Amino acid sequence: RGNHRPFICLAYAEVSTQLVYIFLGFYACLEFVPYQNTMTEWVLGVAVNYPLLLFVLVLQTGTAFMILNLCWFQTRLILTNYTVNEYMNSQRYGYVDNTTQQLKESPFNKGGPVANWIDFWWTRRRSEFGPNQKK
Repeated sequence: RGNHRPFICLAYAEVSTQLVYIFLGFYACLEFVPYQNTMTEWVLGVAVNYPLLLFVLVLQTGTAFMILNLCWFQTRLILTNYTVNEYMNSQRYGYVDNTTQQLKESPFNKGGPVANWIDFWWTRRRSEFGPNQKK
C-alpha cells in the first residue's frame, strides 16, 4: 500500500536505463567490430569476438520490451483510474459490459485521462467517486 507511485517511477527509470545500455552496447559493438560488408558478417563478427556482450544485449532488449509493456499497461490503468486488482477482478466487480465484454468506465474516473493522471500524481484522492457517479 502506498508504493504505486514509486513503482511507476522505478519502471520508467528501468526502461530508460535499459534503452541507454542497449544504445551504448550497440555503439561499443560498432567500435569493436567495424561494419564492412554485410550485416550478417558484422553480427557474426560480434558473436565470435564478443559473445557475452551480444548475449547481454539480446537479453536486455527482451527484458526492455517486457518492462515497456508493463509501463504501457500501468499507464493505461492510471489514465482510466483502474487498479490492477480492479482490472483483474473486473468480472467479479461488475466492471465489464456483458454484451461487449469491454471494461465499463471506472466509478472512480475523475472525468478523463488528464484528470485521472493529475489525481494519481498530485491530488491523490483515488478513493473518491468521479463526477459522473452516484455516491
